[in-house]
Amino acid sequence: MSRRANPIGASWRSRRAMPHTPYPVPRTPNRTGFVPPWGDRPQGRGASDERSESWFSPRPARHAAHLVLCAVLACLVLVQAATALAQQNEEPPTTFTWSVRPTPTEEYPERVNFAYDMPAGSIVRDSIRVRNFGNEVLPLVIYATDALTTPSGSLDLLPAGEEPTGAGLWITLEPPTAIAPGQGLLLVPGQGFVDVPFLVTVPENAESGDHVGGIVTSYLTEGSEGPVMFDHRLAIRVQIRVEGELLPSLEVSELTTTYHGTLNPFSAGVVQAGYTVTNTGNVRLAADQVVRTRGLFGILSQEATLESMPELLPGDSLRFSVEVPGVWPTFRTSTEVEVTPTAVRADDSLTLEPATASIATWSIPWSQLGLLLLIAAIVLLRIWSQKRAKRHAQEQTDQAEQVALMVQEAVAAALAVKAAESTTSEISIETNNPEQETNEQ
Repeated sequence: MSRRANPIGASWRSRRAMPHTPYPVPRTPNRTGFVPPWGDRPQGRGASDERSESWFSPRPARHAAHLVLCAVLACLVLVQAATALAQQNEEPPTTFTWSVRPTPTEEYPERVNFAYDMPAGSIVRDSIRVRNFGNEVLPLVIYATDALTTPSGSLDLLPAGEEPTGAGLWITLEPPTAIAPGQGLLLVPGQGFVDVPFLVTVPENAESGDHVGGIVTSYLTEGSEGPVMFDHRLAIRVQIRVEGELLPSLEVSELTTTYHGTLNPFSAGVVQAGYTVTNTGNVRLAADQVVRTRGLFGILSQEATLESMPELLPGDSLRFSVEVPGVWPTFRTSTEVEVTPTAVRADDSLTLEPATASIATWSIPWSQLGLLLLIAAIVLLRIWSQKRAKRHAQEQTDQAEQVALMVQEAVAAALAVKAAESTTSEISIETNNPEQETNEQ
């Protein structure tokens, strides 16, 4: 029995040695010229079909990756479901809204805050009303403290926990329940209010002038993401003026200036100034502010008007920063700050003197100096070019004169030679004439 030829070009022996595949494995190209779409396959003993394994049989690593991905997705879904369930089970937070104001009286039914003019050693009794706009009982902590001026210029009160040393120490609250020295607990009913009486006692040795404090109502809440307490405060100001001599005074200090020029020589620069205003008197004051700059010898002055300074408590300070544009560099620029105080109370009759401070800084006109150097270089180059051209023209003229002189000398020499030749010819002719006369005879 004869062995049949393999129609696809592989021997029976090689096919038996190859791993089992669902398709025949031809060589490239086969005897019939047919090239399968999956391309060439390795043949022979020990050969492996890598593309068959990657296309038709999943690898164990890929199975593991799919399992890990499914596990992660399942965990995410479970966590999100648990979070949503916990949020549904949580009670919604209660929102409280309340207000504070002076308790209305027949004499002062619509007061905005507390303001007293008192001599040293006197006592005033008053009351603060706390109203709850919610429907549930509102627990509040109430206490008195000192006022201060923030760096932004607004009035604020000392943070909770800091002991007052001024007007806050003069206020004694009489809350229904005392929880600590100087602090009380209020339980304000829903849609109701509580009036809390207090005393203002000015010491005998109190300095004359303005003293500002405040009465604070505080509601504490616990943070949702950790042991953090949020302090929601609502306060009302208590202004006390102790009778005596009033000394309004402001001081400008720590003045610094910097000049910023530009690369454009036809554009002015900017002076940046910073300074501190301190209320060194005993009266609350506001102020108007003006910053002026002057160049060398007082030329090219500029002025910038700032917004009015807000109310500044006695002993407090504010830091200001301003830019004065349009300042031309003159090697030395002086800056002057003028702060004119204004009274906060309309009924004050005070003698107010402006506070000033000045300083000088360098303002080197680098761009203008560069332009002058460029212009000077161009002018010098022009002058040198003109001199060079003039020198070149003079050299050409001298050369022409020398050539003309040489030509004249050559012509004169030629004429002299020709004249000499003519003279020699005449002499020779005259010499020959006597011989002719002798022959004639």
